[in-house]
Amino acid sequence: MPFPTLGRDYIQWFCAEVELPVALVPDEVFALFEACGHRPELLGAAADEIRFDMTLAPEEVPSRFEALVKAQAAEFAGNLRKVIHSLTPIQGAVLRVLAAKGDDYAPFEAQTQALYGRAMESAGAAAADAKTDISGIQQALLALQDKKLVWKASRGVYAVDEQVIVDLLRQDGLLDGL
Repeated sequence: MPFPTLGRDYIQWFCAEVELPVALVPDEVFALFEACGHRPELLGAAADEIRFDMTLAPEEVPSRFEALVKAQAAEFAGNLRKVIHSLTPIQGAVLRVLAAKGDDYAPFEAQTQALYGRAMESAGAAAADAKTDISGIQQALLALQDKKLVWKASRGVYAVDEQVIVDLLRQDGLLDGL
């Protein structure tokens, strides 16, 4: 069962408790929070950096906070992209198909296996290398779990670990045609 994301009530609390030289505007912080994938650690890290910057004027706090959150979100996305682009062809295909299918993902159905092949070919794998078998799919799913890109429920249902992964795959055009 997916956990609900933190919402406006969390941002209200964060803005009230953050103790910066100037109050943050909850609506502006919430927009940043949504843009960075609902990652509270990015907000906290940005606030910590501002707290320790003794040269920052109070009127600069909101823009500096925004810049720090956006920079950290970009760094996070860049690191995640590196992980995604370093996957083996079958791992990448399984992740892409899982992201595209969502709740309809059935890892070992013939139709899904055909999608793996299509995903591998669209990523540049030679047709001969685009073969998928049950063992290879199982190994790919295990590797994706180890890399914290995919999680598996106890009953064998798989899901992409975070929505930000799906968003990055979509932004990079890696879900097109699936």
